[in-house]
Amino acid sequence: MRRGSESTTALRRGIALACLGVAGLGGVGLTGAGCGALPATVEDTLEYEFAVQGSLGGAATGRFPGAGAEIAKTLENAGVPQDRVERVRIVEATLTHLGPACSGQVGCDLAFVERLELFVESPAHPEARVAALDRPGATQRAPLVLEQAEITPYVTDESMTLRASLLPNPRPLQDVQLRLTVRYQVDVRI
Repeated sequence: MRRGSESTTALRRGIALACLGVAGLGGVGLTGAGCGALPATVEDTLEYEFAVQGSLGGAATGRFPGAGAEIAKTLENAGVPQDRVERVRIVEATLTHLGPACSGQVGCDLAFVERLELFVESPAHPEARVAALDRPGATQRAPLVLEQAEITPYVTDESMTLRASLLPNPRPLQDVQLRLTVRYQVDVRI
């Protein structure tokens, strides 16, 4: 998993610590009435790799448990308590072809992808489709179309899972490595 900008996170962490009255900025705390309503945004990226096996038929599925725990860790690192989270939403999702490096064969790019659907799920909430991609063509990277970008209810449960379901047509001749990248924003009240 790749993390967001270190300097942006440090700045946001400093603001959050100051407004929450936690020591850390030379003992200065901004605990005025305006601090409780100060909006801020924490942004980060989740990356997951999965394989589509060329010799097997049917759909390929990538399960990415722990997405909720990763988001909770990002908030913790930014100094933001869970109870200050206002809204969590996916702002971008992309699918990237990682390999094999070849040309002219099925599986050398994303042209073999008939449809990819991205779902969010947790034990406390029903599964929901958040993004999809239809026939991206002969490209190495393609954006998914966001359908339900807000995932706030799911993120409050650290056992939130992301699941990708890929339908190939035609099936690639060899195993293909893919990366799913999900960029999200958390609106917080500090």
